[in-house]
Amino acid sequence: MTKTFTFTDRDLQILTNFSEISQHIEFRKGRRQATIETNRSLLAEYDFDTEIKDEFCIYDLPEFLNLIDLFKNPKITLNENKLLLKENKLKIGYSTADTNIILKPNYTLIDKNRKNFNEKDNDIEFELTADDIREIYRLNRKIKLPDIAIENDEGNIALKLFAKNQYASSTTLTHILNQKTNQSFKLNFRFHRFKFLISNYKVEIQKFSKSGIVRLSSKEIPLTYEFALEEDSIFDSNESEVINNA
Repeated sequence: MTKTFTFTDRDLQILTNFSEISQHIEFRKGRRQATIETNRSLLAEYDFDTEIKDEFCIYDLPEFLNLIDLFKNPKITLNENKLLLKENKLKIGYSTADTNIILKPNYTLIDKNRKNFNEKDNDIEFELTADDIREIYRLNRKIKLPDIAIENDEGNIALKLFAKNQYASSTTLTHILNQKTNQSFKLNFRFHRFKFLISNYKVEIQKFSKSGIVRLSSKEIPLTYEFALEEDSIFDSNESEVINNA
């Protein structure tokens, strides 16, 4: 039995973002798909426009996307362990991967984390705009620094690029968000986890035993990211308030 589908432009944009997180992907039945970084430090989840009728795995997602890019809008047919990409006079055959060699997200854990964020009060919550993300990418292109922190900078929420190892660099770059807070905190993570699609996000942070979990939910499309903070992150135990500037 064959299964034929096409990816929308938005789907391909998300898959390109997924390929920056992991080169492998398991497509499950339905629209909900996810990927996870090799060290399981960053997870991304999206409800695709395209509904997948049967499960299959891609070992080298960047390569697969390069093949799709040879077409304008190919029809993709799944037949057992083979994919056929076809449009006009061009056809490309592509073998799917064995599910046992693919790193797969734990959907049970994804659902559990979503339930926790829905049912519990967040320790910190703020908005991260598309312009904020563009600026962080711009700064990092100019001065590459390995670490990033979410912190209180004179009453403003800020993102700071820096290097914990001072031998790497003593430079710090700080981008102030358009939101104020009376809570003192410094939440650290590695910049390699900053692989977010340009969008406007709601950011929710909850503290756990050793560090914390950050959840970014796009306000425009059904896309979310989750990642763990470094264990040296500092949360204020006092009540806090985040205020959007007028």
